Amino acid sequence: FLVSLAMTSVLFHLVEDPVRKGTVFASGRRFVAAYAVGVTAVMVVAFSAYRTGGWRFRFPAEAVHMADYEKDQNEAGRHCEYTDATWEKQLPTCRLGAPNAKPEWFLLGDSHAWALAPAFSQFLDSRNQGGQTIFIHACMPVLGLGNDQCKAFTSNTIGHIIRDPEISTVVLASIWRQEFEGDLLVGPDNIPFKGDERAVVFKQQFAETVRRLADAAKRVIVWEAIPTAKQSVPKALAWGRISHRAIDIATTRRDHEQLFRFLSEAILEARPMIWATVSPAAAMCQSGGCVL
Repeated sequence: FLVSLAMTSVLFHLVEDPVRKGTVFASGRRFVAAYAVGVTAVMVVAFSAYRTGGWRFRFPAEAVHMADYEKDQNEAGRHCEYTDATWEKQLPTCRLGAPNAKPEWFLLGDSHAWALAPAFSQFLDSRNQGGQTIFIHACMPVLGLGNDQCKAFTSNTIGHIIRDPEISTVVLASIWRQEFEGDLLVGPDNIPFKGDERAVVFKQQFAETVRRLADAAKRVIVWEAIPTAKQSVPKALAWGRISHRAIDIATTRRDHEQLFRFLSEAILEARPMIWATVSPAAAMCQSGGCVL
């Protein structure tokens, strides 16, 4: 605050007041020339910042490399995002695993499924098995929840999975919390639910989703929630490298379990119909704190 106040005073006495009184730039030509020089200088500085990505050369190359991981996305799989009812035309190009293997697996979910796809493809390839994937941002793979697009996504994709005799195993992967970050969770018939009602309707619709798949003789695997960080992991690691200090961004196992208790309870209630679960927290939070 004091620095800002001092700078304001300096600008007033050395720039604004002299210009107003005509003690500097007495002629209009001088004023226009000075104005043009000032604008040009600002534009050069702004262009330099833009072209260099904010003068990234100021930072160690290792820190810049860490920060760039924030943009690390599965670009090769972006075309597998659900768009509309014609989504089935995308499936032939959304293969996972061994190229010539039958697509017996199906990875379904939100952007976490998109991020998981390359690793999951390697897993299937190592077993000489094949699969397919489709995803949509900000929609859990649970029937009847979310906006109209989310409902269409789950209805159409799960219907396809049930009808396809080649698909034997379905992996449901999600961040599992997007519908709980707002005040309302939109359920079946577009009825909004709030507070504890959200967890109740989630459990009901989660069980219904798993039941339909299990009744169609599909093995259901639930990829549970990944422990969340307090801020961007790449940026925090980069800043830690620059400042030479560790930055605490990890959550604890207790906080993670509290945040996703609704999911754990839903899985427990539907356990007889679930073939397996994968818990990233079990591997990442063994010591009480979660390693990111």
